[in-house]
Order: sequence, then structure tokens, then C-alpha cells
Amino acid sequence: MACDNPNAFTQTEIERKDDDGHQTIMKIQCPLVEILSEMDRNHNEFVVDENNKQVLNVHIIKALYGLMICAILFYRKLKNDQLKKD
Repeated sequence: MACDNPNAFTQTEIERKDDDGHQTIMKIQCPLVEILSEMDRNHNEFVVDENNKQVLNVHIIKALYGLMICAILFYRKLKNDQLKKD
């Protein structure tokens, strides 16, 4: 059986810090850095140069597709939600 949960990952919160004090950080590289900087100049102070490329490191607070930790967190949320229904 298969099913699709629309926006499933975006419904999953990521802990600001895990039990070990770690945060989930996403590295954004150009050209998206340039687009974000044009949209909001406040991002510019956080843009750094790595190997001649603009990079913006952001702290993730909602799950995103493609990040392994997000898949794990969604699985835990789905499992816990199903256990509550039983």
C-alpha cells in the first residue's frame, strides 16, 4: 500500500537543538544566495566567501526534502501520530 501525505515534511518540526546541543544547518550557495540577498539585504551580513563562492549557512527549523534528518524526524512523527490514533 502506498499513500501520499501532502507537505508531509513541512509539517515536521526540527528541534532547535538536539539532545547533544547540535543544530541542523543548511548551506546555501550561489546563485540562490544572490537571490536571497536581493530579496532582503539583511541576509548580506551572514554571507561568507568559501573558495570564491558566496555561501549562506542557515539554521533549519522546519523539515526539508532531501535532508536525511528530516526523513527520520518525519518517520518518528508519523509513527507517534499513528500510535496516538490506536
